[in-house]
Amino acid sequence: MRNATIDAGRRVVRTLSVAAILGIVILLSGCLDIVQYISGSGSEIEVYFRLTLQKSVFELGSAFGDAPQDLDQMFESEFNLNEEEVLSELPPGVDAEFEPISTDYEVGFELRYTAPRALLDSLPETEAVFVPRVSAWGMIIPLGEGNGAGDSDEFADAFLGSSKYRLMISKRLVSRVSQARVLAGPDSFPVSVTDLPDVWLLEFPMSLWFGSDYSPTLEILF
Repeated sequence: MRNATIDAGRRVVRTLSVAAILGIVILLSGCLDIVQYISGSGSEIEVYFRLTLQKSVFELGSAFGDAPQDLDQMFESEFNLNEEEVLSELPPGVDAEFEPISTDYEVGFELRYTAPRALLDSLPETEAVFVPRVSAWGMIIPLGEGNGAGDSDEFADAFLGSSKYRLMISKRLVSRVSQARVLAGPDSFPVSVTDLPDVWLLEFPMSLWFGSDYSPTLEILF
């Protein structure tokens, strides 16, 4: 999933002219959407993961180009949203159901899988991004390598600054969340936690991830 998310964010801007970027940044609130739901029991973790890109962004960008682009072909070839590429990012032993998403408004994919808790907890901390590790004290979710403040994709950081990562954690799995934060090297950024009837809702701007020089981690304390 690392390629499907980081590459998508960076290549969004590269497909558009500067004139298109300036207009779209003003008109649109964001083009990349990530939603994750985590549930399960004491021995198994159930995960739903959804990543989508807004087609309207690319349609507007294509309109500024010299020749129209085949957007459906571009999404799969340029952003690595095909099934083989996405599933290759999951750790060995995790079998996921992959479902492509393609509507008049968005394109992307969704994943569903159930994995032994012990298997996920044994994974190296920096590998298998967006795959949760649950312990007695809390949960960590690696987010993958950031874009970097010194990178040349300044427009990409601005373009994705209002996009959000939304995580829902079932209260069947976690009865209490005391706090959450994004850890990026020496920096720590608080993450909002909303107590809903059946889930904990966590949200943070993806600029915390894309703008980092490190490989940030989402840390959730019980």
